[in-house]
Amino acid sequence: MDVATRYETALDNEGVFFTDSNGLFSVTRRLLSAVSRLTRIHKAARFLAHAQLHRRYNIDDDLGVEEPLDDRGINDEGIIAKGRHRLHLGTPREAADVLRTAALQEVYRPVYMFYPSPLPPNARKQHSELRVPLPRGGHLMTLEGTEDGRVLVRLENVGRDVAINVSVTHLLHSYLLLDARETVLSAHRYQSEVQRRRWPHAERQQQQESSGAAPDDYDFLAQQAGRENTLVNLQPGQIRTFLATPKAFSMPPPAGGGRP
Repeated sequence: MDVATRYETALDNEGVFFTDSNGLFSVTRRLLSAVSRLTRIHKAARFLAHAQLHRRYNIDDDLGVEEPLDDRGINDEGIIAKGRHRLHLGTPREAADVLRTAALQEVYRPVYMFYPSPLPPNARKQHSELRVPLPRGGHLMTLEGTEDGRVLVRLENVGRDVAINVSVTHLLHSYLLLDARETVLSAHRYQSEVQRRRWPHAERQQQQESSGAAPDDYDFLAQQAGRENTLVNLQPGQIRTFLATPKAFSMPPPAGGGRP
């Protein structure tokens, strides 16, 4: 038994779809990115695309496994495949932009929490530890404590075109992150202790001559807003890592003294 989803489209592909000899995978990276939603292509022809979700056979299909694809599981009732299937229709460029964001949304879906009823009168029913939403394309990859009482923060810009600015100091709702220092990606050394090998690059030399600043200086210009606010600039596709000291912080009450 093959469980598959079939789409009928009006793609103007002149009846041509490139796959390997088994009809399973696209043979070019360009086409693979164009069908990035279809993680496994079962069959493709004019106006048709099949996404295979699960396979189970009671007999050998003579395709190389040499045994039935019939995993009975612990209770001998067969394994049930469950999951979510999301489809995006758009251009290859749009697909590349959407894929990364959609993947993060799948991995970091909200966690459902339960509490005995009735709730205490002061219970907070909704909370986000981010003080403000991150800019479009911003991704908080890592937020964890270290043995010496500091906080490891790893930020990423998953966008492809636009640079973004994120405040490390005011990132969290309940804490200020002070004395933030940038480290290498693995966080075992400070960025200032690493000397990168410089290679000749025409565009880089032009940029340096026009501005008078060394290329690496741009990484730190955004952090000169003052000790009270470490503002970080993230270029498209860039990941930056920081170690900071947390300090408990509470938002001031709203003007007017709160609820009437």
